[in-house]
Amino acid sequence: MIRRLSALANHVLLCGGCIGAVLGLGLAGDAPAAQYTEVDNATRFFGGVIAPQDVGPGIDAIRGFSTSGDQGDLYKLVFDIGGTLVIRTRETTIGTSLVPAVFVFDASGAGLGADTAGVAVPALIELTIVPGIYYIGVGDFPLQAIDTDGTVWPAPFLQGGPPADFGTLDRLDFTGALGVVSLGNYRIELSIPTAGVALDVPEPAGLGLLVVGLVGLAAMGHRKASPGLVSRPSRHVVRNQTWGGLAGPASLATGKSNRGEIKPENKTRGDFGCANERFRNQIAEMLG
Repeated sequence: MIRRLSALANHVLLCGGCIGAVLGLGLAGDAPAAQYTEVDNATRFFGGVIAPQDVGPGIDAIRGFSTSGDQGDLYKLVFDIGGTLVIRTRETTIGTSLVPAVFVFDASGAGLGADTAGVAVPALIELTIVPGIYYIGVGDFPLQAIDTDGTVWPAPFLQGGPPADFGTLDRLDFTGALGVVSLGNYRIELSIPTAGVALDVPEPAGLGLLVVGLVGLAAMGHRKASPGLVSRPSRHVVRNQTWGGLAGPASLATGKSNRGEIKPENKTRGDFGCANERFRNQIAEMLG
């Protein structure tokens, strides 16, 4: 009875560890896509000393700012899957006159599409993409993209592509009267998250299961690494393998004597760990 209870407790510990690890890791890794927030002031230059801001993995929204003198912001995005990418951009500051204009470029800086937001209508760009690197440029309207040869691509009010002779992007330029940029915030929403998994902190429940799982897995490792421990002698074991001092070497080697079958004392229990040994002994004391 004691031996069965001990084995049952051991299996519960190991199975619980495995389940906890799987559920904990699953919940920890099942984080939704996240939002990237512009750091300081993103550059407007494609090939400048300061690179466009890399939004990182697992991002499906970008929050940016239009500040005084802001000529535009460039962001780098990496996608590991292809398909139809829809980019929606709108201003998010109540009472602002900010009108977001948006451009999209490929890894080489070639233009792919552009659009400008309207009154209560976001700028909308829909493209078919393949896995790779892309860039999004955004700023207050009127905004234009200029290539390395000086070719100008003004942001349209409806989605459109670049001029036929537009080459590699050099920079974004705000061309409003007197150079006065409207202040405010904008939000870019992506229908396809960027490549990879966002490094979000797991939910408390998932983190707890992860800890339990790791403890269980550690116990499994202890079982495999620990040598067999000598079990606590049972009350049913015949001590010293003798019957009135008559047992000799043959009985010690075979476990038998002329008085019948006996059980050798101090038989090992295999590879049970210390924690399970204490648990088994506690049960033995309660039942004894």
